[in-house]
Amino acid sequence: MENEKIIDVTAVELTPGNLSACLGNGEHLDEEENLIECCCDECDYLILCLGNNKKTKLI
Repeated sequence: MENEKIIDVTAVELTPGNLSACLGNGEHLDEEENLIECCCDECDYLILCLGNNKKTKLI
């Protein structure tokens, strides 16, 4: 599943396990230059972003 893209209920494209590419990590802008809110706490695949012994900053 890692790096596979999924669409969440708000139509945000998520890439669980790849925080730099995942549009739901709170660090990306939409097509209108608005910050896409972080949805990590609601993501069914959050465990993929935590990994084994990784230091991960989730907003």
